[in-house]
Amino acid sequence: VAANVRQAFELGNWEIRELGPAPRFGRAAMCVRNIDQFLQREHPGASCTQSVIEEGAMSLTVHYTCPGKGWGRSMLRIETPYLARLETQGIARNLPFSYSAELRQTGDCGGR
Repeated sequence: VAANVRQAFELGNWEIRELGPAPRFGRAAMCVRNIDQFLQREHPGASCTQSVIEEGAMSLTVHYTCPGKGWGRSMLRIETPYLARLETQGIARNLPFSYSAELRQTGDCGGR
C-alpha cells in the first residue's frame, strides 16, 4: 500500500475526459512525468508555489499560486493505479476555470 497519493500515482500516457454537460475541451491526451502536470494543468510550465491542503493514501488536494499567471485548487483522487478523478478550479489567462475530469492511463510515455 502506498504511503501517499504521489507514490500510488502511475506516470505515463494518460487520457483526460472532461465530465459535465458543457465540456471545454472534451478529451485530451498527455504524457505525465510528474503528478503536478495534472494538479497544475491550467498552468503548464509556470513556476508555481504549492500548498498541500489535504493528503491521504489515495487523494491529494493542493492550492497553488503562479505569480503573474493565476492560481488554482486541485483535488486528485486515485481510484486504481490506472484510473483517477480530477477536480480543479481557479484563474488562468485572466479567466476563471472549473471542471471535473476522468483520467485513464493508456501506457508508457515512450514513442508511439
